[in-house]
Amino acid sequence: MKTMMWALLAGVLMVASARAEEKLVAVAIAKGDAKHEVQMPEAWKQSKPSGAMRIIQVAIPKSGDDKEDGEMVVMMMAGNGGGVDANLKRWQGQFGGEESQKDKKTVKTAAGIEATIAAFEGTYTAMSPMGAKAEPKEGYKMLGAIITADEGTYFVKLTGPKKTLDDAAAAFSKMVESFK
Repeated sequence: MKTMMWALLAGVLMVASARAEEKLVAVAIAKGDAKHEVQMPEAWKQSKPSGAMRIIQVAIPKSGDDKEDGEMVVMMMAGNGGGVDANLKRWQGQFGGEESQKDKKTVKTAAGIEATIAAFEGTYTAMSPMGAKAEPKEGYKMLGAIITADEGTYFVKLTGPKKTLDDAAAAFSKMVESFK
């Protein structure tokens, strides 16, 4: 009986471990002569960018009872794109103000570049092209990274329902740190 219980427990632990160890894939981030890459979970599905400024657009599968997938976009601007603080302030505005920023830290990437990572929570109102009014979404979260490289600044934004983003947070951090 004990042997059977231990075998069953070992099987459960192996399945849980396999789920925790998501397979990563290399994704190129390229604009003009600038070429970088990151590692992201295979389950994150890349699609054709929907906007002219987007280099990459990725769907993050929804978690639990969330009704929508998360979305990650990567943009690059020559120079500093307004700077870290100005962009953090703009992202705060998309979530209702200063109290929406829940975390901010600096990490080193695989390329030896510093990246600022920040988290925001609240009611999210996306920026819309041509001044169109976006629909506010309650219970949302954003994980953002600003990476300043020699050729320009990369802006990485992952937005979506809070549960989905909570579940994707560790993979997002690993992805930013893998930037080379």
